[in-house]
Amino acid sequence: MIPPTPDPKPDKDVVDVDKYDSVADAIAAVPAGGTLKFTAGSAPVAEELTFDKAMKIAANGVEFQKPIVVSNADISVDGATFNVQGANSKDATPAVKVVGSQPFELSNSVVKGTSRNPILVKTSGEVKICGNKFDGAGNFYNVIEFSISNDEDVTRAEISDNVFTGMTNNCISLYNMADGAVVDVKNNKFENISVNVNPMRLSNPKNVNATFNVENNTYTFNSETPNADGYTAFLLCQDYNKSGKRQEFSQYTVNFVNLKRGDKHLTEQGEGLDKVYYTYSDRTNGILNAGTNDPTVSFK
Repeated sequence: MIPPTPDPKPDKDVVDVDKYDSVADAIAAVPAGGTLKFTAGSAPVAEELTFDKAMKIAANGVEFQKPIVVSNADISVDGATFNVQGANSKDATPAVKVVGSQPFELSNSVVKGTSRNPILVKTSGEVKICGNKFDGAGNFYNVIEFSISNDEDVTRAEISDNVFTGMTNNCISLYNMADGAVVDVKNNKFENISVNVNPMRLSNPKNVNATFNVENNTYTFNSETPNADGYTAFLLCQDYNKSGKRQEFSQYTVNFVNLKRGDKHLTEQGEGLDKVYYTYSDRTNGILNAGTNDPTVSFK
């Protein structure tokens, strides 16, 4: 007679949330580098949480209804739903706030709710935001916002295989770049975007060199009539300094590969609905002439 196979020993690095009185208690029990595991079908999480040590979060579809803060810790979140309800799209309460200098990854998750910046990233660590769905429904302002003001400079980021739907302002906003930073924006779909705004926004307050690889992205607007003031485009370079030294976008390189508006492959700066990029200066309160302080741009 063959003896029964013994049950495998539990993985001490995996902490099951449902075995603790609160999610915060479970977080405290996770060893550094371990995994916080939710059970599929778990009740929504209605407590604000801080993650300040390295761990993986296996969310299994659990819904977070209050903000989470990643505080200088190497964190990856997979399979979560974020549904934080602020007062309106100007409410500065984010769903996820990342600060410090450690890597961060968000994958296979859904972001909805109401917030000015649902994903607020202020880390110089490598950032990956991949395979998520951002459902704006007119309730977000800048959906993913990187390092505004004097926060950590972005060094390396990948934003890929995401779907952005119903946005009324920028989907991806990148402010402070580290010198030599590289950002990959690949295989994303931007659907039902307002013609008054742009899927991507760049600024360069520290006047550094950076490269943006924008590959295999598709976008559609919510109207077939471009904005009369010329704000309709995929990419906005905005110098938001109202006085003093201007932001030099000529130090940026943007490589567009297979950029499509609907089914149309865009291979030049273009006009109207097909305008791919422009530079705006807050000092002049307007769009600059083509070729004035533009980034170095290539198309394939």
